[in-house]
Amino acid sequence: MRRFQLFFIVFVLLAVSALPAISQGCTPIPFTRVITYPIQISVPGCYEVTRDLSTAGSGHVGGVIEILSNNVSIDLNGFTIETVGGILAAGAIYSTGFSNIEIRNGTVSGGVSTIDITSGNNVLIENVRILTAPFTAGITLDSVSNFRIRDNLIWGASDNGIVIQGTSSTPFSGTIAGNQILDTKAGIVVGIGASIAVINNRIRTSPGGPLYGLAVGDTSGCIIADNTVVDAGLEGIYLVQSTNCELRDNVVRDAGTVGISLDSNSHDNLLLGNQVTGSGGSGILIDSERNLVQRNQSNSNGEYGLEFGINAAMNVFRENLARGNPGPQASCNPDATDDFCERNMSANTSHGDNYIPILR
Repeated sequence: MRRFQLFFIVFVLLAVSALPAISQGCTPIPFTRVITYPIQISVPGCYEVTRDLSTAGSGHVGGVIEILSNNVSIDLNGFTIETVGGILAAGAIYSTGFSNIEIRNGTVSGGVSTIDITSGNNVLIENVRILTAPFTAGITLDSVSNFRIRDNLIWGASDNGIVIQGTSSTPFSGTIAGNQILDTKAGIVVGIGASIAVINNRIRTSPGGPLYGLAVGDTSGCIIADNTVVDAGLEGIYLVQSTNCELRDNVVRDAGTVGISLDSNSHDNLLLGNQVTGSGGSGILIDSERNLVQRNQSNSNGEYGLEFGINAAMNVFRENLARGNPGPQASCNPDATDDFCERNMSANTSHGDNYIPILR
């Protein structure tokens, strides 16, 4: 009898130790044995997932977890959250109108946008594996005024990997850092921001995809640094209507069109120490005013190494290297070379220390 009791005690202890650990003070998810989707979190607090959760077979076409409160922290605890239903499904984890939300440490899959947060403030998404499905994006933040998106893996999005969208009345600020984005249609797209950092991300879009590697629009005061962008369908890095930004130490390879491009409304920016190669068009294209272009390397692209467009004026370019670019010289101006094109002749200033064949 004693031997049986000892065996039973050991069995119970082993069974308890096999259960997922829950931090003190946190609420386990799901709340009940029988699950009704979506699981709604309506009370502030710390929550931890205790098992894989999927809407498959439930008859529910929609999200898995809906956040309906401020001040919610969700630890996925290494488990997987999955919604099915493709283009008809909400995000696997989603929220509208709530702030101070944290999501970390697990895998999330499915939904139109796998993690979808709208109209909030102070959002943290970190250490999440986002495995997307057809018709889906990875992370979408719409009108979220402050955020941190860091150290996530986003794979296979048939839309954008990360999308951040502000409004004219609510420009966002935040950091996108240390993420790996693979086999997506576009990598990172941000619009209408003030004070944003996009740092140390690795982006490889699907070859031949129709969108950008990294695009920033309508933003003032941004840092785009130490990113690697490979196989973008269009521009590798594209700055649109954005000012007072730093683009430095980025590596862009095999972009479908231009490697790094500044449109005619992106002025007063710094391009420093970037490396561009293998672009289908020019390596670096500047079509705006008052930018400093220094110590960039742009070799072996499809057109010019460094090109100043017709709207480019009052830019300063120094210590840049461009070699092995095929031009074509004839389509620019008589002073152009295969590596360098200035369409608005003599409108920009060089100290004469560029490593670019220049006739003038």
